[in-house]
Amino acid sequence: MVKYHNQVLEYLLDYKKEHNNFTFATRVKNTNDRLNKGYWFLGNDDYMFIPLFKRADDVNNLTFAPK
Repeated sequence: MVKYHNQVLEYLLDYKKEHNNFTFATRVKNTNDRLNKGYWFLGNDDYMFIPLFKRADDVNNLTFAPK
């Protein structure tokens, strides 16, 4: 799984070079030492979650409710 984390991180960083407004978030907490092991995104050995926004981005704090 670490291989996939590295591949995705490299891809997103390269994409960001050409698309300045593109944002994504990486793991912040080092739960179970995963960050030190190279798990750059949330998840475990079964899945990887890649949020495509900044954590503090107010635009992503909108609540959508059906009308």
